[in-house]
Amino acid sequence: MFSFLPYFSVCQNKFRENGWYHILSGQTDSISREPIVTIKDFISLRLETDYFGKNVISGQISKYKLNKWAKETEKAIGRQIAFVFNDSIITHLVYHELRYMKNITFMS
Repeated sequence: MFSFLPYFSVCQNKFRENGWYHILSGQTDSISREPIVTIKDFISLRLETDYFGKNVISGQISKYKLNKWAKETEKAIGRQIAFVFNDSIITHLVYHELRYMKNITFMS
């Protein structure tokens, strides 16, 4: 289970694809230039509210990007990743554990 803080912030570089990015420390624009995965890399992706009123991002990663997701999230253990949508950070979280599953759910 993952938790995230709802957080909206405009990216300084306005040309990022919608998707998950590493957060880089010690830089003015702290969002990595290259995405971990983009929304195109998901078979399905939804931003919803659960029964308790908490925000949930859930989806299924394409089998073609599953290895990249696993490698990049392994690098992110103990660090932050962020979901960027329409040039804004929708959520960011500290990634605590390695997940090799292609179905993911991030909850607030």
